[in-house]
Amino acid sequence: MSKSRLKALETLKRLQITEVDRLKSSFAECIDNENKIELSINDMRNNIVSNENFMMQHQSSESASFNFQQSYYEWLPVAQKFIAEKNEDLCLAQQNTELVRADMIKAKTSLEATEKLISAIHKEIDYLQERKLQTELDDIARNNFIKAASKITHR
Repeated sequence: MSKSRLKALETLKRLQITEVDRLKSSFAECIDNENKIELSINDMRNNIVSNENFMMQHQSSESASFNFQQSYYEWLPVAQKFIAEKNEDLCLAQQNTELVRADMIKAKTSLEATEKLISAIHKEIDYLQERKLQTELDDIARNNFIKAASKITHR
């Protein structure tokens, strides 16, 4: 295995790590965006309930009650439209989160594959170095044996 290929794989690994980190950050932003949208929906729902309760509590005086009811019923469709729009925004945000999640999974899988390949190459290099060392030791042992044998035969 050439060292240039290993170097290229190490560079690829660094790039993949950078991409995974970027996607993790993007994923966190997506989740944060979803949470903000959900919070705004819940806040508006709470506003609807509290305004309805306020209106009900002030029904004692007829003129004030009429004004509260009129204001509430004029405001309610606006609040419901806001919730509907935010629900659409939430669906889009969830879709975006899923796309980023899928990209993150793909990037992590690619990184793991690259790491496994690099590990396999390192194991192969280690094996070849051990084999070369063993061959050298065998050659030394063979040469020593031949020298020893030739000394015995020359006596």
